[in-house]
Amino acid sequence: MPDSISTGAFVEASQALSAEAAIVLFGVSAFCIIDVYIMARQINAYVASQQAGGTENVTRCPNCRRELDPDINFCHWCTTELDTNDE
Repeated sequence: MPDSISTGAFVEASQALSAEAAIVLFGVSAFCIIDVYIMARQINAYVASQQAGGTENVTRCPNCRRELDPDINFCHWCTTELDTNDE
């Protein structure tokens, strides 16, 4: 364990890794970067749809006014029980 964090410490640590460990570390890092990219695109698309007025078919909680999940009969944000009158 180095006494301080420096570029030299990172170089020493990377040289101490086996080839298999370096490949696994690179693979995990690549998957993390891909995951962040995909999630950022999904969040950006959601925000763009909200700004474009894509909320006309959204059901909101009568208590907290947040968007509801149509598959459950309570608000998962504030736990208010909802009326289950299916038309």
